[in-house]
Amino acid sequence: RRRVMSEALSDHKLWVFSGCQDDQTSADAYCDGTYQGAFTWALIKALKEDVWNKSYVDLLGQIKANLKGYTQIPALTTTRASYLESWYMAREPAPAAPEEPDTCSGPKRALLIGINYRGTQFELQGCINDVQTQREMLRAQYGFGDKDMCILTEDEPKENWPYKQRIVEGMRWLGAGAKGGG
Repeated sequence: RRRVMSEALSDHKLWVFSGCQDDQTSADAYCDGTYQGAFTWALIKALKEDVWNKSYVDLLGQIKANLKGYTQIPALTTTRASYLESWYMAREPAPAAPEEPDTCSGPKRALLIGINYRGTQFELQGCINDVQTQREMLRAQYGFGDKDMCILTEDEPKENWPYKQRIVEGMRWLGAGAKGGG
């Protein structure tokens, strides 16, 4: 999140959701019959409830409400405070039908990271499931293609495992593809 707020990206239009604050951990939960991160469950639930009428800050509020009972506090970081009121994924409120095309211009990119810490005493069950869920949502709801997403999980080929260097490279890929905001 600090990189998003850095001077190097100040002329880009970027948003980063985090499942929790820097001094917290995100919950690995069993929700709706599957292991997944509590944040991802809360995000997808919020989007399914009202996908067409959310600004980024409204979406964050709904995610927080959905996480009632969890100790984690989700975060939203952007390159400019004014971007918090932008419509999620550049969609205008209340379109005539959900099939209307996405109004976002320019390239869209997503960096999805899932680390289950397999084979360790800290192994989780839902992180890679989260990535798969988010990948499908981005494809189905927002028209993302495979080349629009950088996927880093322990299920990917070893060169795309979520090591620190690959995560940093993924953040650079996001920044390199972003266009300056107006």
